[in-house]
Amino acid sequence: MHARRVVTMFCVLVATALLALAPTAAAQTNPLLVLHINWFIPDPPTVVAHGDGSLRSVGLDAEYTTTTGSTPQMQGLSDGTYDLAYTAFDNVLAWSGRQGADIVAVAQIDNAVDVPLYVRPEIKTWEDLRNKTLAVDAVDTAYALVLRKILLAHDLDLDRHDYQIVGVGGPQQRLNAMQSGQAVGGIMGGPYSAAAETVGMVRFADHTAVLPDLPGLVIAANSEWADAHRSELSAFLRAWINGGNTVQADRAAAGTLLINLFNVTLEQTAGLLPLDWQEGRINEAGMRSVLDLRTQFGYV
Repeated sequence: MHARRVVTMFCVLVATALLALAPTAAAQTNPLLVLHINWFIPDPPTVVAHGDGSLRSVGLDAEYTTTTGSTPQMQGLSDGTYDLAYTAFDNVLAWSGRQGADIVAVAQIDNAVDVPLYVRPEIKTWEDLRNKTLAVDAVDTAYALVLRKILLAHDLDLDRHDYQIVGVGGPQQRLNAMQSGQAVGGIMGGPYSAAAETVGMVRFADHTAVLPDLPGLVIAANSEWADAHRSELSAFLRAWINGGNTVQADRAAAGTLLINLFNVTLEQTAGLLPLDWQEGRINEAGMRSVLDLRTQFGYV
């Protein structure tokens, strides 16, 4: 079996096992284990599980770091700086084994995703993107490949040098590059779509026509850490699922919580709440579509 397919199947098996084994123990008397979580954007199920005491009830606490890009995020997950990373599944495939650490997906945060291409207002047609520069996170992972797939469907080929891409980091960094004129477009998504529109950027296209099965973000872990903390990880996932169910039961209240805690606008909360909550289940077909995308562009 191809190495990347081994990774994919392992992710599915690990996630299934962990979700099934989550304990229901009462509150712990031992010191709390602090989980170091790194994300691009706040995750409402995690925020709720932390805020309502669910994590504490199973002996856990959490600290959060917002990443500036997938490279520092996955380096930190590989070297143990972070215990969990909320990231695109493409990053799991790209980074597993890259720095000696096996990276696995243990849950899928959302079964759907909205990753639109935003452009500066002077871009009116696809041809206007020819010979221009677009901003991506890292040039060989995740939404950079989604961008390439979208553009290829409109006869714009990076390998043919029809346009250029520059790796600048996460969505805020991409938006900064667009505002400064360093780039004319970039993939946004989440609350950054509303932020892009606020500063005059225009939603130009999205992934749905070329990648209809593209999955949402996953929770990723270093497999060595996951093996050593199996019961704690299972407990976290149970609390996280409960948090997600609470969010689904009252999305308005969850939105208010995000506004109060993270200084986001009402419009931006729509990009933070799950689009298709499936209680962490990993959609294997969606994951395979990501693997196929990496294969198409030679990153295997």
